[in-house]
Amino acid sequence: AFRSVSPYTFRHSNWFELTLNPQFRDAVERQAQAVAGPADVPPAYQWLLSTPVWTPLENLALWQLGVPLALAAAVGLGVLAVGVARTASAALSARGLPDVEVMQRVTGQLMTLGFVALVFLRFGTPYVHSGRYLLPLVPFASICAAVALVSLTRERSRLCVAASAGLVLLTAVYAVAFVRIYEEPNTRIEATRWIQENAPHGSTIANEHWDDSLPVGGIWGETVAAAKTAGGYRGMTVPVFDPDDESKLEKLYEPLSAADYYV
Repeated sequence: AFRSVSPYTFRHSNWFELTLNPQFRDAVERQAQAVAGPADVPPAYQWLLSTPVWTPLENLALWQLGVPLALAAAVGLGVLAVGVARTASAALSARGLPDVEVMQRVTGQLMTLGFVALVFLRFGTPYVHSGRYLLPLVPFASICAAVALVSLTRERSRLCVAASAGLVLLTAVYAVAFVRIYEEPNTRIEATRWIQENAPHGSTIANEHWDDSLPVGGIWGETVAAAKTAGGYRGMTVPVFDPDDESKLEKLYEPLSAADYYV
């Protein structure tokens, strides 16, 4: 299936020739180096002050699971770990294996703990630790939260139902509040509208290098006269990510001194 949907991964079109395309291999190696970091490209600068392990854990709790579900999941993980430790201690004391039912329960607990630990350590410890790589943990976090609720409420079914409903409600409120961000216009679109309404045609607009130029979908001219005639703007690039050498000040001054607006 992979051979059919990704033909450019391989060197030849012959289905029986599985040698990888050198360009594909080089691209994968560059991405691996960028993830291992630190990479000398502007998009990777965002990770310079980010702490592996702690930052992805914080982002997972605040922006992916939501604080209520994250706390419940953490308690559930603790419950699972304690359960495994107690079973192991009892087995060592008895110098024998537990019965089949206990083994099945412990196996499930170990699989859950192992998967969560493996995924988090694999994607939460590199230099680049994007939150999307932790999405496989979300369903397991829900399972751990359920374990926590059942363990804390024991056989008090009404309390368990009430606590479960409260957690679902809090998580839903958290999710709705987050999604409401997207009900407002994108800031780049708002900035584009402002430029179109306030910046005269023919104005010179300086945008930073490695950034998407504003206005979005704007008409650009090489000169002020050409931009004014076309009903657009003259664009200039500010090389903010160039090396900090003796020439950088002049490189920054040139576009900024000629610009009417700086994005």
